[in-house]
This record gives sequence, structure tokens and C-alpha cells, in this order.
Amino acid sequence: MRLATDSETCTIVRSGVTAWSYPRLPGSAAQARHDVAELLRLAARNRDLSFVLVQVVSELVTNVIQHADGTDSVRVELALSNGAIRLDVSDQHPGRPEELPLSDDDESGRGLWIVWHLTRELGGQVVVLDAKQGGGKTIRVTLPGA
Repeated sequence: MRLATDSETCTIVRSGVTAWSYPRLPGSAAQARHDVAELLRLAARNRDLSFVLVQVVSELVTNVIQHADGTDSVRVELALSNGAIRLDVSDQHPGRPEELPLSDDDESGRGLWIVWHLTRELGGQVVVLDAKQGGGKTIRVTLPGA
């Protein structure tokens, strides 16, 4: 089943779970923001929670675009249930993300800090999962459903 979006590939994986595949190109972060925001709007989710999820997907997809050399796509999966919301962002790059020390003068490097901070503020968690096969990893963000 397909959801009407402009992304390269969108699939309803199973009830309550939607996945998209984007090329590793600069415009993909904006498309991921749009697709996640639209799905959350259609699902009538809390606006504050939706804002955070859109920001989180933007930061994570941007990290793949900027840092996952050797991978040509990024997969986003959003699972909605009454009890929790799960957002997975996956790539095939073998490296694991690291939160680096920042100074006030740094112009970039805050993406993971933003993701971890926003997620913790809402009582959620962020974990990094190694891919089961083929290398790569998934950044999984889980938030209480609202």
C-alpha cells in the first residue's frame, strides 16, 4: 500500500507503521519533514509532539546526508500506536554517531544534541541499533504517545 506523498518511496509496512526511502541528497531532509508532518497531521497527533518529531527527523536525515559517505539512501520509519511513537532513521554507513563537545562559536554539530535533548524532555529515549545484516545502523527515537 502507498501513501500519497512526494517522496521517492513510501510504504505502509503494517497497520500503524509507515516507511519512506529517500536518496542521500540535500532536499531529502525537507521531504522527510513534510512527509512525517503530514502523516502526523492525518493521524491527529498532538501538535507539540508532532513539532518535536518533525525536528528530530530533520536532524537525523541531515546527519545521514552530511556524514554517511558510501550510502546512497536513508530510510525513515514511523510507528504510531496509542502507547508510544517510534521513529527509526537508518543508513548503511558503519560509523556510529557521537555527541561531540561544542563551543558557542561552532556553526554546526548540534543535531544529535537537539535530538537527545528534545527526546528526553518529552520522556522518550534515543538508542542506536546496529543493522542485522549488511552494516549500517538505525537511530531509534521512542516517545510516549499523545
